[in-house]
Amino acid sequence: VQNSKLETLAVPSDITYIKKYAFTGCTSLTCVVSMEHSLAYVGPSAFQNCTGLQTVTIGSGVYNIFRQAFTGCSSLTSVICRSINPPTIESNTFDSSHYSNATLTVPHYGMSDYQAANYWKNFTTINDTYDVEVNGIYYIVNNMTAKTVSVWYNNKKAGTDYSGDVVIPNTITESGATYTVTVIGENAFYGCPVTSVTLPSTITKIDQGAFHYCSNLTSITIPDNVTTIGLYAFEGCTTLAEVNFGNGLTSIAPWAFMYCRALTSIVLPASLTSIGGAAFSGCTALNSITSLAYTPPTIESSTFDASHYSNASLTVHNGAFPAYFEADNWKNFVHIYTMYDFVEDGIYYARQAAGQVCVTYFDKDHGTYSGDLIIPETVTHDGVT
Repeated sequence: VQNSKLETLAVPSDITYIKKYAFTGCTSLTCVVSMEHSLAYVGPSAFQNCTGLQTVTIGSGVYNIFRQAFTGCSSLTSVICRSINPPTIESNTFDSSHYSNATLTVPHYGMSDYQAANYWKNFTTINDTYDVEVNGIYYIVNNMTAKTVSVWYNNKKAGTDYSGDVVIPNTITESGATYTVTVIGENAFYGCPVTSVTLPSTITKIDQGAFHYCSNLTSITIPDNVTTIGLYAFEGCTTLAEVNFGNGLTSIAPWAFMYCRALTSIVLPASLTSIGGAAFSGCTALNSITSLAYTPPTIESSTFDASHYSNASLTVHNGAFPAYFEADNWKNFVHIYTMYDFVEDGIYYARQAAGQVCVTYFDKDHGTYSGDLIIPETVTHDGVT
């Protein structure tokens, strides 16, 4: 081509090979982008002496870049390689100055391979990025054999990758392979102005900082397969008013919901075994906590604020009341209530075996009843005796 006026090159999807000397001496060319999956080879001296070239993006299908392809590109400062497997390059594919001055950005999953590969390892600065993008959502590969991926980001902590309503699928397909989405990755939505995120049933973990400072997020439903919510996962989600926990959750890490100031009530699932320190600290509106676990989950004194212990209500199963009443830190709650099933004529009842109920109580201080009471032999509620 050797066109001194060419400034940007977008390689079409039907191009498989850039021949030698194809763009040699295009001195005004600053950016080569969108080198599609179909492109396999970049020929010798293909971009040699493109002195204005600053950024080149090498597509995921490229597996061979020949000698001197980018030599003499004196302005080149950024090389982005989209292939998880490092393409074969030669000792003189790039200049020695590129190795010391340019930044190489590669897929997260292939990072260690580039750091070990011939000549790629000569780059002083190698950064990682997402492995694949499908329908505006970025992913990294967790396990190539199991074909699992995590939701990821493009610009770490920039808060610009996602906005509005986001729906994450159970699976994605890339280059003919299907991957299952199993993790919301570390800092994936950090600071993003999302208003809602629909999580797939396939995820098992919400990682550290996944929704950190998503100040527009108002509600979230955690699927049943999620077992772990990581550090800071929802910290600073100041408008988050509703959290629906799944039935498989076992642990909530420290600071997970810190400063979720719109959160007024939570129902902790029966599967939960531990809640880390400060997990709900700073949730100034939180006034109702229901725990469905018969064995009290392990908590720290800082898991809840002092104001929660004195002002919020804790509701537990009738049979679990003694355990919570005596459990470390749970016993600090002043207002512990039991889950009575219904109340008739001022008397609280909990269902037992079929057709049977027991009289129960309402609050920790056993101040449910006073004066003269008459307990009937039978009680009718909603038409059932």
